[in-house]
Amino acid sequence: MSMNGMYACLTKEETVKAFSDPEILEEIIDNDGEERGSLDIGKSWHGIHFVLNGDPWKGNPPLSNVVLGGKEVGEDLGYGAPRLLKPEEVKEVATALEKINEKEFSDLFKQRKFAGADIYVYSQHAGDEDILGELCMYYMEVKQFFKEAADGGKGILLYLI
Repeated sequence: MSMNGMYACLTKEETVKAFSDPEILEEIIDNDGEERGSLDIGKSWHGIHFVLNGDPWKGNPPLSNVVLGGKEVGEDLGYGAPRLLKPEEVKEVATALEKINEKEFSDLFKQRKFAGADIYVYSQHAGDEDILGELCMYYMEVKQFFKEAADGGKGILLYLI
């Protein structure tokens, strides 16, 4: 079984309601965010966080909010509770990601010491070039997802399944 990083867009109203009634998130998670804007980044979630933040689990907003940020809402799904970013936080993340293009992401990757950092996706690949291509592809999808969500005034639900 693998841990896959998932994202789903929520309207501003849904985002506000989810903080007081996290049960509304069950249907979204059960349907993998279909029909509302969703993204599955597979096992790349931990590698993307590490490249952007230089630490396996910590970081500073807004870049720490790309993968592991947000406020926990609801029940533990097996790999932790889902986390929710408010629309204004989504906009901050999108603005920060806009400043990091694919080449800059690749350069950050080359600066990080994956060996020994216990990064989830790293142990699944044979070498740095294999993982770099995958992480860059998913990073660009995440960047676009946040841009579209921010442009639409959406909140984002982040979770691992």
